[in-house]
Amino acid sequence: MAWRLRWWSQRRTHGHRVRPGDSFFDDAVFTLFSSTVTVGSCGMIGLTPSVRDLYLPAELGDPRLAPPSEAELVDLVNDRLCICEGNSSPETCTTEARIVHARYRPSVASAATYAVRDIHGLEHFVTYKAHLGDRAENRVVGGRYAEKVSAACAPLRPYALLPERMASLWVFPADPELRGAVRVLDTERTAAWIEGLGAVSPWTVRPHGTMVSLKRYEHSRRAIYRVRIGLDGDPGESYGREFGLRILPGECAAQSAIWRSQLAGQPLPIPRLVGHDPINGWILEEWMAGTSADSHDYSVMDHAMVSAASLHGAPIASGSHAGTKRRLAPMDLLNGIPGIQRVPDWLWRPLEVPANGWIHGDLHPDRVLLRGEGAALLGVDGLRPGAPEEDIASWAADALAQGGAGEVDEVIEELVGLYREAGGGEVERERLRALIAIELMERAASAIRDLQADALLRAARLVSMVTSVRTPGH
Repeated sequence: MAWRLRWWSQRRTHGHRVRPGDSFFDDAVFTLFSSTVTVGSCGMIGLTPSVRDLYLPAELGDPRLAPPSEAELVDLVNDRLCICEGNSSPETCTTEARIVHARYRPSVASAATYAVRDIHGLEHFVTYKAHLGDRAENRVVGGRYAEKVSAACAPLRPYALLPERMASLWVFPADPELRGAVRVLDTERTAAWIEGLGAVSPWTVRPHGTMVSLKRYEHSRRAIYRVRIGLDGDPGESYGREFGLRILPGECAAQSAIWRSQLAGQPLPIPRLVGHDPINGWILEEWMAGTSADSHDYSVMDHAMVSAASLHGAPIASGSHAGTKRRLAPMDLLNGIPGIQRVPDWLWRPLEVPANGWIHGDLHPDRVLLRGEGAALLGVDGLRPGAPEEDIASWAADALAQGGAGEVDEVIEELVGLYREAGGGEVERERLRALIAIELMERAASAIRDLQADALLRAARLVSMVTSVRTPGH
């Protein structure tokens, strides 16, 4: 139990731990068309704070894809995004920036999102996107919602083209893939849509009583809002309901809605699907109260395995879903990493994985929501038919990446033991080991993709672990 006790010996806090810089900004609240829209503090973006190596693309031969430093980003925003009042000279409208997310694809593109503070104390999420080639183009954002987007972004413009850098700047809620993020700003229409789903019956939506707050944002991938709706009933009675509104790219939202609708009505430890808007890429779900675990809090492993076992046990039509072929994500990120040539040949071939149950698809500690004596699993955008070993492998790879290769068997045995105690089915050990190896390789690649500090060293360490994972008893 040394591995488990080591994690328990850390300060056991199931909420988000306070890190240097977590309180970088106060919550920013502004009124928009008689309803309230809230953009949270840096912590509320929902991404784990971490140090980024913005010079890594240059080190790997892609200097034009290196994101600007935080100071450079402030200068770019002031020069290109600030709205000038009454004159043509640029104004200084932002004072500070802190990077919160980054993605890099060698020889193709990069994107980095910064939390930017303006002179009024309001926070904006500004994404710098660079492409090698001619993909960057000028555009008008917002469409018929352009006025609302401009109001939400002020004193910044929603978008700016940087042709000399083959780059562009985007200010949330302007986003090229998340069209529905803009439309959430029309809170009266949003509330009317929710009411039309029958989600608040027999109550009626109170005029101008809707508040929307941003809880998580990843450029072009997802935005998550907490929606509070004021309701009226009998004379003198008032009430409120809360929902989670997930905005995804259209096809992703449609697929997520299909899978989640097949679990409707089942008492599972995941947020209940309430509705789906295919045009906006909206997924409406119940808001589950509780405390989210920290991204490295492995003391919630018991809760994770209990919840996963419950989800995996949900009825699924036998033979109705084709198995999948798990294969490595593009590994060009790992070119030149020491030890990559020694990765076993089997790892490069697709791995046949049956679809014999429902799985979370992205199981990590920060997906666990503690609720009294029990728990639930959040972030179910990846929910789909699959093999239970996929979820267990995801958790195990996280733990191994933090711990060390010498604990492979210990981690596997403890996880499988907890899973079986929770009522989970049989676990195919060889498949689990193979999936853990794949997960470790993908984490090695993501260290570079996400521009993590010491990414090359971390990637080399994870690659070196793969053989020991595959070899029983090592």
